[in-house]
Amino acid sequence: MSRKRILIVHNPRSGRRSADFMRKVAVALTDLGARLDIMMTDHPGHGIELTARV
Repeated sequence: MSRKRILIVHNPRSGRRSADFMRKVAVALTDLGARLDIMMTDHPGHGIELTARV
């Protein structure tokens, strides 16, 4: 069975607990066998630019 590939686009400036939450999500998904690609945004509209490349 192939592992699921998941793309996460993360805005590190959103919310107070963002980094901790992101770490927990990444651990939980990899524990379930997912392959993660995590992209971090660094300016407004960057998430759209990142996903356009995928």
